[in-house]
Amino acid sequence: MAAPWGGGAAPVSELLAGAYERAALAAYDAGRGHGGRGHREQAERALDLLEGAAELTTGGKLFAAGVRKELHDIREVSNSPRTLSG
Repeated sequence: MAAPWGGGAAPVSELLAGAYERAALAAYDAGRGHGGRGHREQAERALDLLEGAAELTTGGKLFAAGVRKELHDIREVSNSPRTLSG
């Protein structure tokens, strides 16, 4: 499978690790007010590729679902209006 972030074909384990890494970068960027859209989109594409992978174990599927939920939460936070409290 081709990795969404380039570099050619990647094994399932690399796609899963890359999706997790990019989800973390998206969360970091979103927390700093930068949105994290690029990392989030790459992670989502990797998870889409993994969805039908026969090599993914039950634990891997649960992990991927958890990463997808975090990406959804990041998107919600990124799209909500920011308020300042003081």
